[in-house]
Amino acid sequence: MAREQRIDEASVDVEVAWEERAQAEQAIADAEAATAAAIERLVAEKLTVKDIVQLTGLDQATVRRLRQLVAGEDTGEDAGRPAAAGIQVA
Repeated sequence: MAREQRIDEASVDVEVAWEERAQAEQAIADAEAATAAAIERLVAEKLTVKDIVQLTGLDQATVRRLRQLVAGEDTGEDAGRPAAAGIQVA
């Protein structure tokens, strides 16, 4: 009996942890989308990538990746965001 209870508790712990992971992935995707939108506002002000790097402290690769994220949304493409939604644990 005690073994079955431990197994049940561990199974629930897995489900809870996996859901928390999915929520964290969604939070990352949301934060990246907000950052990308802010970067685009800086670009609209005629700042170069180099200027944005110096201003924000982000590295050049990150700025370019986030700009592509916005470009992918504009064209309807999935720009590689984590697919947090729809993850299920049986």
